Formats: sequence, C-alpha cells, structure tokens
Amino acid sequence: MQKNTKPDNTKEENTAQNTNASDGKIGGLGSQKDALTALFLKENRNFAEVFNRTILKNDPVNSEELSTEDIRETATIQVTENGCITLTQYRDVVKRVKDGANSLILGIENQTLDNFQMSFRVMARDFINYARQVRIASDQHKKEFKEKKDIRESVQAEEFLTRGLVLEPEAEWSGEEDNSEKIPEFPKISNAEYVGRFYQSDQLIPCITLVIYWGEGSWSGPKRLSDMFGDNKWAAYAPDYAIYVLEVQKMTEEEILSYSDDLKMVFGCVRFSQQKKELERFLIENKDALRRTSWTARNVIVEMMGSVKLKELFFKNTVVEGKEDYTMVQALEEMLADAKEEGREEGREEGRREEQKNTEREALRANKAERELAILRTRMARHGLV
Repeated sequence: MQKNTKPDNTKEENTAQNTNASDGKIGGLGSQKDALTALFLKENRNFAEVFNRTILKNDPVNSEELSTEDIRETATIQVTENGCITLTQYRDVVKRVKDGANSLILGIENQTLDNFQMSFRVMARDFINYARQVRIASDQHKKEFKEKKDIRESVQAEEFLTRGLVLEPEAEWSGEEDNSEKIPEFPKISNAEYVGRFYQSDQLIPCITLVIYWGEGSWSGPKRLSDMFGDNKWAAYAPDYAIYVLEVQKMTEEEILSYSDDLKMVFGCVRFSQQKKELERFLIENKDALRRTSWTARNVIVEMMGSVKLKELFFKNTVVEGKEDYTMVQALEEMLADAKEEGREEGREEGRREEQKNTEREALRANKAERELAILRTRMARHGLV
C-alpha cells in the first residue's frame, strides 16, 4: 500500500510517499515570522531556556548537550506483508539531548494563529518520531537475526566438513554433533520478541513538543486531544493526549524578566506591543538589556511587533544608510515618538472634527429657531396681531 502527497506550504500536514521516492523538499516557504522565530529558537541557549522555564523546571537540560535533529521526520510503517506506508512530518525546531544513559527529543512549534487541531498535529508529530524509533529497533533486530543465522550455518558447515569429509585416519566420530564450543552463545529471546522484532529490553526516547503561541489574546485551540471530542458521552474512555502551550500574550512581567536578554526582550516587546504606555515603560526599564540583544533577536522583535514604522526605521538606518551604531533602542524610541505624534495629530484632528460638529449643531439650532420664529409670525399675522 503506497500513498503519495506533497507537504503543504505551512509544513503542517503529514505526508505519505513511496519508499522508493527521493526525499524531495518542503513544497513552499513559510511566513517571515515562522522563519525568524525558528531561526531564533534554533540557538541552543534560547531553546534550552524556554524548555527549562516552562516544562523541565525540575530536570533542566544543558544547552551544551543539545544536538540539532532534522526537522523532516520520517517513519515507515508496515501495513501488509508486502506493503508499507511512509509518513513524514516537518517540525519548526527539533533537538536531541543526551545526559548519560538518558536521551530526550524536544520540539518547538510556533503559532501566530489559533489552530483547532493542534493537539492532533502534535500527537501526529510525536507518533512519527516514536514510529521511527520502533522501526530502527526492528530493522536492527532483523539484521541481527540474519547475522546469527549466517554464523550458525557457517559453523555447522565447518563442523560437517571437519567430521564428515576430512576425518583423520585415527579419528572416530560418533555421528553426533558437538559444536557447543564452536557455535557462539546468543541471548535467548521469546517468541513474542522474535515475531514483533522488538525486545522487552528495548526502550523509546521520550519526545516532548512545546507550542509557542505568539498571537493576540488567549490560546483558544485544544490543549488536549479530548478537547476535540466535544460532548461525546464515550470521550472519557478514550486515551487522551495533552500538549504544552506557552502563551506569550499571557505571560506575566515577572515571568518575562526571568529570561536572559534575548528572550526577555523578544517576549516583552511582543507582550506589550499593543499597549503603548506599557511598552514604553518596559523599554525604559530594560534599555540596557535591549542594547545587548543579538541581531537575530532584533529581527524577531521587528517582525513580531507588526509595526510598519518600526520595520521602515530599522531597514532604512541599518541597511540603506548602513549605520552600524544604529541600535534597536533608537528604532523603538523613534517608533514610539512617531506614535505619540500620530496620537497628538489624531487628537488635534478629533478636536477639529468635534469643533466642526459643534458648528454644524449650532447652525442647525439657529436654522430651527429662525423657522420657528417665521411660523410664529405667520400665525400672528393671520390673527391681526402684527
């Protein structure tokens, strides 16, 4: 059984493809936000810090022990005796950490919009990682079985030649094989282990995925698979699958300040991007940290804040005019200054509009008074009072 589809532009769909096909490439480019946040979080220090402060607080990972994994995860699953299906998922960022005998797979998915099937998507990504691990163990055992069989047949053939065909004149052979010393002793396995090609001693590496939600408001997508079951009366009996979601817009300032400079300023600027007064205060109080941010972090801030003015200022001064000493502090200060001026201009324009409305209201009142006076004069004239 073989099924072929192409991965979509957002890297969100699992694909099934012919095992004989070439690897191919992602069928499109993600958004600028996706690209920049993925690049920013690929840095081991940032990657480890996010996990250590959200999920792995009691068992933190060492950033120096992280190794980058391929974002394209593929697993081949046997569905019939002669057929298989190959599933592929693309992660934004995925890394492996090894601490002694313990290993762990960590993945990050960036979201700027709610995704109402996210718990299923995370489960699918993790499943493919586990399926790949099972397949690797299974293939390794198949290889071991074949090697053991070849060794046994080789030893038995040698024994037969020695005892059955080229016996020394004085040698006697009872006709019973005794190759206990020549055939190596292999660990015994059960029928279940042999049939399943997976030993009781085999272990999987845990896989944890963190969804970082950069969008406005609270995450309204599912946080566990059961959220997608609705009011189904049998939902409670189905195995559940919970996911981890970090909501940037819901972070407290205390949480934000606990991070190192790059993550602190990225989270802080995104968190307060729609609150001009709070953003200005945050930037003033953390001006030194902002000056120390990396180039990658600055690009994330510029993109994620969604300010056209900030983009124009940063691009104009750093790229067009080549000002090497132009800092993010200056860009944000100029953006806020422009925003204040725009606010003042909006206030003045609002004042002018209100003044115009007042003038129009006065004119309407005057016209109404004149009409009423004219009517009164007409009535008085009818009665000979004028």
